Amino acid sequence: DMVKHAGGNNVIEGGYIRYPHIERELMMYKNPTVIIVADQAAADAVRKDVMFQLTPAARRGFIVSDINPDLLLRPGPRFPIAMRRLQTVFRASVPHE
Repeated sequence: DMVKHAGGNNVIEGGYIRYPHIERELMMYKNPTVIIVADQAAADAVRKDVMFQLTPAARRGFIVSDINPDLLLRPGPRFPIAMRRLQTVFRASVPHE
């Protein structure tokens, strides 16, 4: 799993659906620090959703939509580019005291 290899924790790990629809209640329960979406429209919808606004990801501005979906969803030689971008996001999301 790309998220795990990049240093993140996939809150829907173990699912067998390739492009799952995440229920709002599950997102609240899992309390993510980063939410990765495929495009800006999805990011805007998440940011406007009252329940998602309560997650640490939304409160701290870690709803990420600027990673090319082809890098995330299609295996190939550009995989390391996606990994580096995810690593950067995950490192930045860790609160520093």
